[in-house]
Amino acid sequence: SRSALGPQEVLANADFGNSSENASATVLVRALSTLSLSLNASSANVSDAVLAKALLVLDNGKEMENRTLAFFLDGQPLGEALTDGDGAALLEIKVPENVSGKRELLASYAGEELVDASSANASLFVSSDLSDLVRVRISGLKPHYALGEPIAFSLEARDRDDRPLRASFDAVLADYGGE
Repeated sequence: SRSALGPQEVLANADFGNSSENASATVLVRALSTLSLSLNASSANVSDAVLAKALLVLDNGKEMENRTLAFFLDGQPLGEALTDGDGAALLEIKVPENVSGKRELLASYAGEELVDASSANASLFVSSDLSDLVRVRISGLKPHYALGEPIAFSLEARDRDDRPLRASFDAVLADYGGE
């Protein structure tokens, strides 16, 4: 049977026919918490607002109300939100200007005396705002490549203030003109 949280006394009795032994011990019963995290979008642009929803429940399914959850993007604090009567906490996140690519969002519950801590992750793909793109430079290309030879190069992008922009690619398609 399920007992209450906190210190609980456990009793044991061993009967050996003509003799018996009793023993007791005190154990601390803690609840497990489960935290889930979802985003209203799987991708966003720099400066967009994304809504994060975290749900905190106990191992028996009971929602945890009025608990503080902390939110982080790539380990950097974004803010905190309180859970409501349904165990849900909402936080609107403005995507920072200095990030792009696949980012990790974390929601964290610190726990309390009789409830274990928990956390949950969600991924967000952030696209750079290319409206500030001023200059792109490709370097490291050779004048000629053999058929089937990998083509390696460096790509540098800079904004209006000559700050480097993060640039990445998964594949490059080449258009060969002529024969």
